This record gives sequence, structure tokens and C-alpha cells, in this order.
Amino acid sequence: MARYLGLEIWVCIKRRNAFQGRGLTILPWRLAVASIGLATLFWVLSRTHGPMCVPDSLFQPHGLLWHPLVGVMAVLLYFYWRAERPERASVGEAPR
Repeated sequence: MARYLGLEIWVCIKRRNAFQGRGLTILPWRLAVASIGLATLFWVLSRTHGPMCVPDSLFQPHGLLWHPLVGVMAVLLYFYWRAERPERASVGEAPR
């Protein structure tokens, strides 16, 4: 998913006007990017010998933060993709 989001960001930068006129439609995508970014931060900090790595603690950042945030990202991307509308063909133009 992180690679997909990176590719999506790259495509949007190349197109420059990819988000124009999409207002609330793009909100789930932006929240998904924030969610995977935050999840990745917690993953890095909670790796073995990391600052948040305490093997004997009940609070395990990987299990309590990484997995729910990645799940949130997946749900938000679902809503983003569901909101996409195919472009309509012009009169006299064959559908794609």
C-alpha cells in the first residue's frame, strides 16, 4: 500500500491538476496518506532496539498502532476508490 500511495503522489505531481474540483472526494485519500505515514513512524520507532521497543510491556506500538492505522488506511482508500466516477464520453464518441 505504501508503494501505491507513493506512485499515486508521483502521478498527481506530474499531472499538476489532478485534485482540482474534487474537494471532498480527495479527503479520504489525504487521510489515508496521513494514516500510513503515522503507522510507518510507529513501526520504525517500535522495531527491535528502537525507542518504543519494550518487550515486556503490555503496550506494544506495533500491534496497537501499526495494524489499526493500516486498517484505517485500507478503509479510507476503499472510500476514495468508490467515490471515483468514470469520465463520460462526449456525444457521438464510443464508450471506453
